[in-house]
Amino acid sequence: MEKIPAVLIVESNPDDLTRLTQLIKSWNYRPLGFRHPSEALQLIGDFPISLAIAGLELPDLDGLTFLQKIQQIYPDTPTILIARKADIISALRAVNTVKPEAYLQKPVKDDELKFVIRSALENKMLLSQFKEKSAVLDKRNIALQGQNKELALQNIELIRFILKRRERYPGLVGGQDPVMQTVFDQLEVLSKIDGTVLVGGEMGTGKKTICKELHLNGLRQKNSFVSIDCAHLPEQTLRDDIFGTFEDKKKKCLLESAHRGTVVIEHIDRLPRNLQETLLSFLKTGRLPRGNVLSDVKQDVRILTTTAKNLRELSDSNQFLPELYAELSLISITIPPLRDRGRDIPLLVQHFIQINNEAYEKQIAGADPSLLRYLQKQTWSGNVGELERMIHQMCLFSESTKLTSYDLPPTYRQERSPTSSEKIDLAKMVPLKDMERYYIQETLAACGGNRSQAAQILGLKRTTLLFRMGKLGIK
Repeated sequence: MEKIPAVLIVESNPDDLTRLTQLIKSWNYRPLGFRHPSEALQLIGDFPISLAIAGLELPDLDGLTFLQKIQQIYPDTPTILIARKADIISALRAVNTVKPEAYLQKPVKDDELKFVIRSALENKMLLSQFKEKSAVLDKRNIALQGQNKELALQNIELIRFILKRRERYPGLVGGQDPVMQTVFDQLEVLSKIDGTVLVGGEMGTGKKTICKELHLNGLRQKNSFVSIDCAHLPEQTLRDDIFGTFEDKKKKCLLESAHRGTVVIEHIDRLPRNLQETLLSFLKTGRLPRGNVLSDVKQDVRILTTTAKNLRELSDSNQFLPELYAELSLISITIPPLRDRGRDIPLLVQHFIQINNEAYEKQIAGADPSLLRYLQKQTWSGNVGELERMIHQMCLFSESTKLTSYDLPPTYRQERSPTSSEKIDLAKMVPLKDMERYYIQETLAACGGNRSQAAQILGLKRTTLLFRMGKLGIK
């Protein structure tokens, strides 16, 4: 149930007090009338009031002092001061002293008093609501400040963490995008173990770079790091290079030369089937084939393999030795495609610009934001490798200090021709002479009517410009 506002009235004149009390009661307020301020001050502690009305002249305490005391007890309670016309100067001074809600002159008009009381109580209610909401907002702000401070500290820690990772993995550019942060997390774990790792990912995602970082941050970092690509070598060469030959004992194969180091076998899916069986045997025994027997010497190497294919599907269809897949896939990591790590593109672009600056003695500071936005929208079927080649070409031919869309290779900036569903609306086409007239007029306006300057900008002789102006009716 809504409480009825209590209005305190202190008036020394009994007739005025009775009249004010009756009026206020008729307006559905609860009047508390007193002739003496001291009586009111003794009792108001038991009666919370919503508004106070006082005459200027009171018997034992003047109205100014009384209202000051009311405001000390109830700071948010509005006050109304009533005075005779002769005391108007003192009353006006009181306005600056106690800041009453209103000053009313005796005899008080009913409508005026009713309006002032209603306005004062509405203002008090609004002020109360404002303070309540402000208190709630203050609490929320304090909570948000705490959260923001916590988030800021977390961001600082994250930045430090990313910087440490970049320092630890200098060959890997990026890490801003969450998908690459996952890769870094996996690298942290895989660098501390010494097992075989299968690195998957599309062409150009940087699988060999990942292998290099695993080696440089792993337990074998002080020893050899060698690699071989199964996609570009015939079977016999692969056999001799990876496993060696029984005939030539002086020539060491990769698994021998990388003793206590790391061997990377790229495109493991392209390794011939019989060599897959040989590799499986080596992974289980650590011994190299020598004729029909295994070598007596056990090799200590860490083998990392890469593939751009779905090795599981190849294994399920028996296109890849299932037993070897089971051995290799015990520990695996997949590098996300560039299209899924758009936030890393600005870092990669800047990295490749720096490389080309050093290679070609360029001074390209960076890339235009609009160019970066364009690059982030591309699908990058060739992934990081494709981006690297493109930036290389742009830097090679650029004569500016910043790469822009104008530096893009032709294959990347070919405008799309309209398809059959995008036929040109002939009704909207503008006649060529109108376009020429508009272009010449705009150029002349920009040159302040200077025809020689306009001709130079348009790439015309002055006489040719004058002739065209005459033909087009340009004065």
